[in-house]
Amino acid sequence: MLLQSPRPDVTMFQGLDFASELDPLERSSSTHGPSRALRKSVAILEEMSETAVVCPLVFNRELALERLGGLHELFVDVMRLIQVESPKVHSQIQRSLSERDAVELKRAAHTLKGTASIVGAADLMKRLAHVETLAAAHDFPRVARELPEIGRQFDALQECIATELLRQF
Repeated sequence: MLLQSPRPDVTMFQGLDFASELDPLERSSSTHGPSRALRKSVAILEEMSETAVVCPLVFNRELALERLGGLHELFVDVMRLIQVESPKVHSQIQRSLSERDAVELKRAAHTLKGTASIVGAADLMKRLAHVETLAAAHDFPRVARELPEIGRQFDALQECIATELLRQF
């Protein structure tokens, strides 16, 4: 799992670096409790743990950049496109299952699998490939059992992409 701060201006080391900015007298403990530096460091680290986004292995920035030829502008454009278009495809998977439309279900799963491939979401790719196979066999009950985990991973992917796009600006 990757642990990413949703705020690119906050790093885990800010809390630790703060102490080095104080003069030696401020760094020492007093009889009144922890030093100012220690309290500030703890506060920053607590903020990080409260606001951190845990991203399962559904997004691999380096792999996505590599697959896009290392072109940063193309990477940003593709991430924006995925952010806008992939929820429509994900919804189509749900709709196709409820309508028991195996052809459309297989097509939508295949399309979303391609998106997962671009961003390095290996487990999501495997699950969507499995849904393609199940759809071809008209095994709708087993597809229904796969969709909750696909949904969780898809939501995590969307969150990771949103975080990545925020870092670009």
